[in-house]
Amino acid sequence: MNECPPRFVMRNLFDSIRTYYPATLRSSPKKANYRRFKHLSLLDLGADSLKAIVAQRENGAVRILGYGIASVHACALDGDRTSILTLAVAADEALTTAEDRTASDVAHKVVPDDAVFCLPARFIRSRLVTLHQRRLDPAAPVSAREVARLRERVEKLLHEQLIDHHNQNETWKPLASATSLMLAIDGHPVSDAIGLKGKMLSASIFGFAAPSRIVDVVATIAKRLEVSVYAVVAGPQSLATLVPQRDAILLDVGGQGTNLNLIRHNALVATVWWPQGGELFTSSLAQKFRCIPERAEALKRAYVDNTLSREDVFLVKRALEKPLSSWFESFVSALRNLTAEHHNSRSARPESDASLAYTTGNDEGILPGRVFVTGGGSLLPDLMSTASSVATVPGLHFDRAVEVQSLGSCLSSCRSGQSSFLLNVPPRPMGDLLASAIGSAASVVW
Repeated sequence: MNECPPRFVMRNLFDSIRTYYPATLRSSPKKANYRRFKHLSLLDLGADSLKAIVAQRENGAVRILGYGIASVHACALDGDRTSILTLAVAADEALTTAEDRTASDVAHKVVPDDAVFCLPARFIRSRLVTLHQRRLDPAAPVSAREVARLRERVEKLLHEQLIDHHNQNETWKPLASATSLMLAIDGHPVSDAIGLKGKMLSASIFGFAAPSRIVDVVATIAKRLEVSVYAVVAGPQSLATLVPQRDAILLDVGGQGTNLNLIRHNALVATVWWPQGGELFTSSLAQKFRCIPERAEALKRAYVDNTLSREDVFLVKRALEKPLSSWFESFVSALRNLTAEHHNSRSARPESDASLAYTTGNDEGILPGRVFVTGGGSLLPDLMSTASSVATVPGLHFDRAVEVQSLGSCLSSCRSGQSSFLLNVPPRPMGDLLASAIGSAASVVW
């Protein structure tokens, strides 16, 4: 007989109490709401490892109470039943570790009933939809009704774009949206358009969707964990909430690929993923030194931890030059594609309504000079300097001198207009490993 995990014992015990004393629980609705929204579990379903965090809402900030990491190598959300079962076991391991660690911070173990699940970028699709509406009376202040009607139109169009796909064998489900409505008057972004005057009112919103089969797998994992799915969010959406700059480029270098995100006016407006990440560097080391992938991975980790001899560091550094060059070429190509897409979107117009303009991207060709890098692959010492070389690439233009920085090193810093957004954040490198899970806490309202 399999031993029942401690978390399951605790949940089953609570269920028995609820069964025998239902009137007591129903008579305390405030306490139930407090338990539901005071704490959340956050799970990042990554390619190489599964990360879990238990977080607490505290005076407008988010406090990290505990975290856990479990290996899920060779398992994926789109795998077979055995792979999914392995993911569920890893999720239980990571979440149990996170819950156990909460006792050292709040003097008792915190076991949230609700969880937010973060999906890797390779499983999601995204759309940025913008509507421009010419106003009948530019001298009249923008009303709340105008904004509401435009919001309704842009959200409807976004939903249609997210679920529409040429592959009839795949259905898509929109994910929880962290992006608020982005408004502009005559092309100038504003935080609140109500009461302002102008000829053109614009509204933009960015959204994500995932294959229904992937969302169903998340529900299966949640059922085995005996938690409620509070929300399913996209990795890029989660990370974008952590960027401390109004305009920035964000690189998430994971195990199986890299996700490039473009942030404008504190909002995510574009994202792209390509299959070059930590595994690219590991396989290159395995080929160069003719060893199995496990030995190559251990060598890479030793290089990251700076525990190799000077001679070995030189050899590993030389072996990584070619894969880093390949990764950089893909990075530059992705930036060029985003810039071209945004530039070409300026002239898009719908045929059915001359008063509206429809675009699927940002129309700014100048890229932000602030670049933030995160993810397990970003811990490779040479990757930061390689990314910095983008400043000298012909044809790419930036609004300032390019500065590349680790996202994990600035997670505890205050954001504009806020005080102590994140509390008790693990320092780098753990901060970069947990970034997607941490960002999930800010990606939903709770």
